[in-house]
Amino acid sequence: MCVVYRMGSVGGGNQNVKEKFYEFDENGTRKRVVEIETPAGKVTIKQQQQVLNTASGAIWHEDEHMFKSKEDYKVIASIIKGRKHIPAYDGIVKKQKFLGDGFIVRDGCSCDPIHDLMVGFMGIENFIMEWNDNRDEVLNFTTCL
Repeated sequence: MCVVYRMGSVGGGNQNVKEKFYEFDENGTRKRVVEIETPAGKVTIKQQQQVLNTASGAIWHEDEHMFKSKEDYKVIASIIKGRKHIPAYDGIVKKQKFLGDGFIVRDGCSCDPIHDLMVGFMGIENFIMEWNDNRDEVLNFTTCL
């Protein structure tokens, strides 16, 4: 048994996307709001921090994903279409050496476009509702991922 630590093997980003972070404490929990602005519009994400331990650090969990309504499809498409991917394998090797034998470092990339939409952009609950109500739009949207 060991702890699985996920991190990305690619870097890059989207030069047309601007992000702002606002961090604050609420009832002893570190929280933040991420504002994401694109040429197609703006979305927000609400997160809370969970400290794992000193070796692995902390992770952020989404309390509220960026997708909230059908209007957010165009913003998410803008984010995805402008992505640049640059290999960043050295970071994974360094993290594995730092963490040692009690950890496995796993790539944080998505398995497929639907998974990226479901977990990364919408959250499972929103995805299920959209899949039920707007399946054709969800399937059409995944072609841009």
